[in-house]
Amino acid sequence: MSSPQTTSWKAWLPVVSLSCATFIFVTTEFLPVGLLTNIARDFHKTESEVGLLLTGYAWLVALASLPLTLLAARIERRKLLLSLLVLFIGAHGLAAVASEYWMLVASRVGIALAHSVFWAITTPLAARLAPEGKKAYGLAVIVVGTSLASILGIPIGTVLGKTFHWQTAFLVVGLAAACVLVILAVLLPRLPATNAGSLRSLPHLLMRPQLMLCYLLTALAITGDFQTFTYIEPFSQEIGGYGDKTVVLILFAFGLAGIFGGYANARLTPLWPRTMMIVPLALVGVCLALIKPFATSLSGILALSVIWGVCVTIVMLALQLRIMALASDATDVAMAMFSAIFNVGIGSGALLGGVVINTLGLANVGYCGAVFLAGSVLVAVVMMRTATGPGAGTLPGTGTGTGAGAGAGSRPG
Repeated sequence: MSSPQTTSWKAWLPVVSLSCATFIFVTTEFLPVGLLTNIARDFHKTESEVGLLLTGYAWLVALASLPLTLLAARIERRKLLLSLLVLFIGAHGLAAVASEYWMLVASRVGIALAHSVFWAITTPLAARLAPEGKKAYGLAVIVVGTSLASILGIPIGTVLGKTFHWQTAFLVVGLAAACVLVILAVLLPRLPATNAGSLRSLPHLLMRPQLMLCYLLTALAITGDFQTFTYIEPFSQEIGGYGDKTVVLILFAFGLAGIFGGYANARLTPLWPRTMMIVPLALVGVCLALIKPFATSLSGILALSVIWGVCVTIVMLALQLRIMALASDATDVAMAMFSAIFNVGIGSGALLGGVVINTLGLANVGYCGAVFLAGSVLVAVVMMRTATGPGAGTLPGTGTGTGAGAGAGSRPG
């Protein structure tokens, strides 16, 4: 595969504009992770109760992704993206002035509705807008946006929230979203809806075993991952004994690792598609299992954060490419299902993490998450062993072949 540098940089501007949008969506989705303590104090809630801001957000996205994507199936994509940004900005304005907890909840509802459609269409659009033969690199550019959200967006939001007030962080994200709105309006071409799928696509997608295994793997991996990640701030402070600046450093390390994970996926997954699905999953599980023993070792926690960030990024990109190989006739519908299941995993992980905190203690969230990752590894092994058809085990846009199990059906992408 050639590198993106061989293509004119101007050809990448539309994909970069989408990456800017992913930056703000990921920043705001996980902004409460670094501000749980502050928000809980202001509204006289417990940290596990405020953690429901993530749980409820994720479940609303899960419930709304498919129906809203189906409703928007015929809308021209540039117009749709700009409309989603308007809703996003308005919801952040509400969060910035929220004087009651219900106002913050209402703000999160608005953001979640925008999110539910945004993530269903963004990955397919990135693959579509990327130069010919550069689909994997197109998704890697999107990962730069999501990773920079972890490196810069979430840590800066955390610093703003802790230095001034948590509402300041939401206000700044809203202003950044207004800038992104202008960028999208200038750089995105007109994007007619194509291969989006419809309600009639659902039965056909549900009868594709490889696709269903991808979804099951996603649910298990994300549930386990977010049992720990949702509570990384209180874990680092209460179990590790670290201050606010160190928590920001840990989040920075995790996010920076994601950029390398995106590059590693684009370069290595075409060469070893089976290995690059199973081994990173196993390593995420190992990281979660080791986070308690290494809690008081800053170098250990940072090393685990880097490995964790690299590996979880590789897995999620590989899954999306694989799903796109299995449902090309119903791109947005299949990705809406992926987004829904992903967010069920986030919500379930946050909820189960809260249960673990209340029953077994905050120190043990990593162990419980590792159990789910072990289950996801088993699913990955089954998925790879049962993949059939031309190109089984390869990924679209990353090398030759039609994608694992592509002969069994089509894909979202």
